[in-house]
Amino acid sequence: MNANPSSEPSEQDVQKEAYLLYMASGCVLGRDLDNWLAARARLASLQSSPGKKTTLSIPAPLHFPLNANASRGPFGTLNPFGNRN
Repeated sequence: MNANPSSEPSEQDVQKEAYLLYMASGCVLGRDLDNWLAARARLASLQSSPGKKTTLSIPAPLHFPLNANASRGPFGTLNPFGNRN
């Protein structure tokens, strides 16, 4: 962040924060302006109260099983021809 707490957050700081918000929201496209404005507001509030530190929680990525047989479930899976495996 900027060394001068009374100044506006730098564009680079806002860009990093907006990217974190984008990731935290599940990478939803079309919300770039919303993320940018939220990032500016968040950084401005953090600069106005420098003793208060908060962290942004980014959700863990979805887990997909590497083993194809692990995801069959009780009814098996269908092949490309619609037949059960």
